[in-house]
Amino acid sequence: MSEQPIVCARMGFLVGTAFPLPSEPTVYYADSRQPLIGCNRLICTKCGEWLRYWSGYEPVNGVWSLKQADFANIYHIQDPAQSAYLKQWPSARVYACRCWADAITSYIDLYSGYDDFDHWRCGGHPQP
Repeated sequence: MSEQPIVCARMGFLVGTAFPLPSEPTVYYADSRQPLIGCNRLICTKCGEWLRYWSGYEPVNGVWSLKQADFANIYHIQDPAQSAYLKQWPSARVYACRCWADAITSYIDLYSGYDDFDHWRCGGHPQP
């Protein structure tokens, strides 16, 4: 029997660069007794893709200037410094799936029900 993945408290957090985003997939946000960290195992329930992220960037003209096809293009970016869609912004972190992208400069928990992120969730972390 396989062990169930561990899900971050509050369905995970999107965080700007002022907060850590661990690279190790077994590290997760358990509860408010620990320092806030971003979730590195986010999945989109709409398009089914694991989210990608780039630290220190935001969309060039803001997310609302993007068309639907632009989100898939952002998702496939290999080098954000060479992208026509992103610009440097030290405090921001861009998160993207194939159907949406946005930049975060502070933090947002995914449990709170923000419409822009209602299809993003912690996809579960492997047992440490």
